[in-house]
Amino acid sequence: MEHESKQRAIVARLDALRGKLDELQRWQREVAAELASFTPALLAKAFKEES
Repeated sequence: MEHESKQRAIVARLDALRGKLDELQRWQREVAAELASFTPALLAKAFKEES
């Protein structure tokens, strides 16, 4: 019985970590998308000020 209890605790911990990983991956995609739109705007502004 104790062995099953430990296994359940490990599975619960892994499930929680997987949830955190999914959330971090979602945030990473959002940041990447924001940077992808920010970089061209920043470069355009930089080159516009040089002219």
